[in-house]
Amino acid sequence: MQLETAEHFQMNRVSDSINYSRADENKQQKHAKNGVSLDNKRKQQQQSEHVQQQQFGLAIYATTIEQLEQLQQFCTANYISINCAHCLITDHLQYSHLQEYVSTACNAGRSEYALALILIGINFTITNNQLEKLVLPVTTTNKKVTNAVRPVLQLLQQHSNESLNHFQERLINYLLSTINHKSSSLYYPELPQFVQLPSGANLTCWHRPSERDLPLLRQLGTTHILTLLGQQEQLNTLINAVKSAGMYSLYCDLDGANQAMLSSKATLTVIHHLLHDDQLYSLLQQSNTKLLVHCAAGVHRTGTIIHLLLRFCAQLTIQQSHLALLQMRRVTAAQVGTHRIELVERFLLPQLQLQIKKQVVHIEDRLAALVVDQNDDETENVSNIV
Repeated sequence: MQLETAEHFQMNRVSDSINYSRADENKQQKHAKNGVSLDNKRKQQQQSEHVQQQQFGLAIYATTIEQLEQLQQFCTANYISINCAHCLITDHLQYSHLQEYVSTACNAGRSEYALALILIGINFTITNNQLEKLVLPVTTTNKKVTNAVRPVLQLLQQHSNESLNHFQERLINYLLSTINHKSSSLYYPELPQFVQLPSGANLTCWHRPSERDLPLLRQLGTTHILTLLGQQEQLNTLINAVKSAGMYSLYCDLDGANQAMLSSKATLTVIHHLLHDDQLYSLLQQSNTKLLVHCAAGVHRTGTIIHLLLRFCAQLTIQQSHLALLQMRRVTAAQVGTHRIELVERFLLPQLQLQIKKQVVHIEDRLAALVVDQNDDETENVSNIV
């Protein structure tokens, strides 16, 4: 029986669209105030470690080591989580392989990664009826997740005449399409998921942490916390608490992320100051940096600045930035809004790059002037000797 692939096999999900209302952001803020439940801290920390250790993510089934390694390298370069324990070389895919993958490496909270990639040459006789029984387990106490219809495992199969490059493009398109699905994964994972940048620095985003969250964030290795709040949002208490918890605090005065705010010269000046005077750009070039970015709900302002940092500091492509943000926190990736990403691309990023060019030209002019002055001094010394 011919199986439907991920493009055609409809995912069971709560809703087909996302409501970008203020009410959703208020829910995120309310959740942020309560902090991470003490009862769930140990479990959540273990789940976060599983992500970092590549014990969570896509399953890959290939017939040759060359195929497998090439696809693994592609996923790593594009910030796509893979599960190393379920990257197998085989010529026959069995139902038990998928059962084990679903039971040990997936959860209903990250349904975009409940995906098995099947490359050319693999035989399998799994029916749609069997596939529908591979329902992801619930690993959270959130009632919105436990009461939801949970998604089943998805399969993405390479066609017999399809190149690996084209298959990789289909994989990217599938993952990007999951961002706009309002499923149970919007409420999970509750802990921040760090993504490693090319420099070796780690970056993530979250909602505004409560004071009782800070020790756990420190245990996760967080070294710096960047706060994106306005002066009226009671930030002094949080900044002092961050320092008391043993982390460095960075601050950017950002009242909101609407078009008028993001396209203003004042915002550009504040961000330029953050990147250069506060040395955020330099921090993200250091492998020992582990930075967490947050605003109030961790959605609009946070998603905008994260995209800017990924594009400007890490030099990622737009596609890589989307996938990296999805890996960090899906609710942020889903609700940041394409118009904010476009503002970064059309205004903030070009303006920052222009300022850098001007600074480089200024430095080059100063160096050239110093060389001229040095040559004049040497000529004068020779004349005096003569």
